[in-house]
Amino acid sequence: MTIVVMPIVSDGHADLCTSIQAMLIDSLDAKLYEAPEQLAAASHLLVTGLGQWGNERAREALRVAGKHGVRRSLWQLETLPPFNVPDSIASRVLLRKTPDRVTRMARMTDKFALKRLSFELQRQEWLHGNDFEARRLGLPYREARRIRALWRDKLLDQVLVSLESRQRFLRSIGVKTTFVPLGYHPLWGRPLENEERELDAIFIGTPTPARAPQIGRLSEQLLNAGFRLTVVDRGCYGEQRTKLLNNTKILIHLRNYPWELTRMRMLMGMGCKALVVTEQFWDIKPFEPSTHFAMASTDNLAETIIFYLRNENERRAITERAFEFLSGELNLGKMLAAHLDAPADLGS
Repeated sequence: MTIVVMPIVSDGHADLCTSIQAMLIDSLDAKLYEAPEQLAAASHLLVTGLGQWGNERAREALRVAGKHGVRRSLWQLETLPPFNVPDSIASRVLLRKTPDRVTRMARMTDKFALKRLSFELQRQEWLHGNDFEARRLGLPYREARRIRALWRDKLLDQVLVSLESRQRFLRSIGVKTTFVPLGYHPLWGRPLENEERELDAIFIGTPTPARAPQIGRLSEQLLNAGFRLTVVDRGCYGEQRTKLLNNTKILIHLRNYPWELTRMRMLMGMGCKALVVTEQFWDIKPFEPSTHFAMASTDNLAETIIFYLRNENERRAITERAFEFLSGELNLGKMLAAHLDAPADLGS
């Protein structure tokens, strides 16, 4: 295979985009796209659904690749809408195809539709108790519009998704997909030679309105048990993050969107042999709770964290199994290469 990878254009997460681009080039022995002329000698063009990926340069590359018979794949990493979203007028409005939402009327229509859809979602039992802002549906629907438009225009031969929930959503709007778990590469994080992990528990990320109260409760509960929760809400990337996680016993992973549990931070923690403890959720493939990570209901999260802080042998047993799984079966390059070269009709 001769694989060409589209550059990942950052939308504010430059370090993450740069790291994932480097992972793909290294693990797939790929070339970075520079000009359409490259595609004449390529067998595959891989577009990563992250950042500002849906630009005209990407569409041009996909069109040229199609003319050369190059297989065109999208590896979707950005959040998509919930798969059980109501099939309402609001959701259909948000999926309509308009030229980049440039007109004032289009933006006003979107704003109204987002508020209406948020209201419809809040009435569903699974979202009760979540402090969810309507505007946060904007990015998932932007992604969904991009993908459906490219699929309908026959500019994609294959769409790869790393979460079952995303696969279900795309299936519901007529896009055929293949499930490929987010794979491991040492750039996610790797074990260092640390004598002792000094930090009890850590949360890396933005304390959103939904997360902040939960983080506050966890911090208080851990403090009452004699442990400390460290919150890192900015500027922690690459080697700095790897060193931090190698000095951490437990990485707490909280959902950013109520309908999906992303895998990136799980790979970061497991790669550094920190125990990942996360909220209870149904979509956890390919990992298994109590085997590769710990999972608990919101009410029991602090109790679970405290248990593993007090029981080092149990904690280390899980982190060793998790790292063995990551570095073996979950190798990023092997998994992506196998699915990029698979027959085109295997998606669902």
